[in-house]
Amino acid sequence: MIAIIAILIALLVPAVQKVREAAARTQSSNNLKQLGLAMHNVNDNFKMIPTGLGYWPANIPSGNEWANIPCNYGSHFWFMMPYVEQDVIYKNRGMNWGTPVIPSYQAPSDPTLPANGVAEWGTGALSYVVNTHVVGVYGTGWTQRPSANIPRTFRDGTSSTIAYLERYSRCTPWSNNAHDYFAPGGINDPNSTMFPVHSIDWGTGKPDTQFPYTSLATGGYANGASWGHQNDVALPQWQPTDSACNAFRVQSFQSGGIQVGMADGTVRTVASTITPSTWGNALQPADGQTLGSDW
Repeated sequence: MIAIIAILIALLVPAVQKVREAAARTQSSNNLKQLGLAMHNVNDNFKMIPTGLGYWPANIPSGNEWANIPCNYGSHFWFMMPYVEQDVIYKNRGMNWGTPVIPSYQAPSDPTLPANGVAEWGTGALSYVVNTHVVGVYGTGWTQRPSANIPRTFRDGTSSTIAYLERYSRCTPWSNNAHDYFAPGGINDPNSTMFPVHSIDWGTGKPDTQFPYTSLATGGYANGASWGHQNDVALPQWQPTDSACNAFRVQSFQSGGIQVGMADGTVRTVASTITPSTWGNALQPADGQTLGSDW
């Protein structure tokens, strides 16, 4: 009898584990969908979308941006809070650490998510990233106003453009700090800005076409051919170990693929067999390229 019970338990445990994994993937998918819908709501209200990092909704005189409540300077995810049912927190805080954990910003499948959900700086950790190719960093011109707009800047179509991506909330090589949803870092800070492909001009924070993403498919984060350029790798890291995590790339929670939120509000799983060119085209909102058969 004991032997039979042991066999039944042995059969049951893997099934329970699969159910848990499926539930975690579903929760992450729901979070990505919520972000995609929030982006459309912001766009409808303001006719523009917050950048990866900067001012919102307007440029604030230097020195005042951190004194206001709500804070007028921060990351994309901070300004999205009123649209993911976190309006009370957003409206009652200026720039400070210790802002609460936001459940919809955290993925149950994220293997690096701290047990208490809090990043090293005291803010809720973040298991997702916005595609800065879509929303930009500081916007355009001297006013540093956001410029992304649906449908104007999505010339390839929102259904063909990735807006949000999963990634590890803690990527050890990046100063041993977990990503958080508020961190207003610099244009090269992967906490608040992320160009999943392409090399970035350090002076402008924008893609530098001198080093196209197709030439970076097997490279790593490093200085480019000349000072002032950083090279990002085209493809995600497929469920890397903590020590191999690269803060300037995105990471999948499963080895077979990564979940992404499309700009039309849908969610899909991108298989690990995707080619760098198709991956890069899906991240560019207006490159005029069609997605490959591996999409």
